[in-house]
Amino acid sequence: MKGDRFIKAFMRMKLVGERDFFVSRSPEYVALRAEAILLLNEAGVRQSDIARAVRRDPTTISYWLNEAKRKRKAAYHARTRGRQRVPRQALLDRRWQVAAERGSITT
Repeated sequence: MKGDRFIKAFMRMKLVGERDFFVSRSPEYVALRAEAILLLNEAGVRQSDIARAVRRDPTTISYWLNEAKRKRKAAYHARTRGRQRVPRQALLDRRWQVAAERGSITT
């Protein structure tokens, strides 16, 4: 397949084993996969062939090749992370209180 030999050479050059390159979610190995994806794309390899070579879904390859998409996702996570969530018990207590005020619940 296209890209397989490149990936094997890339792993040898970076001194990375198959398990680390293909399975690990560690940021350093994710960065290596992203680098390999970009290099294969620059070499003219189709996205579907890149996906097979790095053992990832084609949408993942599309994500790494589309910088605007990565920036949008990073901005979204920056906005939503750390958002205060209301504990579930507080929501249930509030519902009981509203129901009791309406007279729906008699105790």
